Amino acid sequence: MTNLATLLRNKNDEPGLAKLREWGETLAAGNCPDHEAWLAGGEFFAVLGQWDRAERFILKSLELSSGLSYLKALTLNRRAWRLAAQSDTQTPEFEHAVKLARQAAELAPDAGFNALAITEYRVGKWNVAIESLQKAMAKRQGGNAVDWFFLAMAYQQLGRKHEARDWYAKAVVWMEKNPPNDKDLIRIRAEAAKLLGLTEPSS
Repeated sequence: MTNLATLLRNKNDEPGLAKLREWGETLAAGNCPDHEAWLAGGEFFAVLGQWDRAERFILKSLELSSGLSYLKALTLNRRAWRLAAQSDTQTPEFEHAVKLARQAAELAPDAGFNALAITEYRVGKWNVAIESLQKAMAKRQGGNAVDWFFLAMAYQQLGRKHEARDWYAKAVVWMEKNPPNDKDLIRIRAEAAKLLGLTEPSS
């Protein structure tokens, strides 16, 4: 079902996704003692973008067993960075993002540095954020545009404008080669462009 959700999302098949969300209502009301089933449910809801449910399912899976910690950390990390990327540092949502990011990093450092870096950036720890981003990128074949936009912004905040422009340009190229349908990524790109003093995203 997760693979089907991914396929339908990539095809922008809203009627198909609507049917899966309807099916998900039954899944959300279910209960079982198998931590892997809860993990699978969490991954399914994450693909659908239903992050409250995804988080609940992953935390229930962890409650039942610490097994498959890397996969669980990945979903918690994705949930945390979405909260951190769109939340003000003074909001409860941001504090929750910090908690989830730390939990993900404790579960599996290889999977959890991405969100932790964003929370560090949001509170002005530019150098620490760069270190965390570099760790995240090293564990994920160099990372992706999300890492690179935040890396660009962290370097810009430190006055290292040349490096900021280089990472920003790399992120833009990545977006041009991949479907730019992620609303969070589009918004992060606009935030980075504004901070770097670009009137519009450059290619």
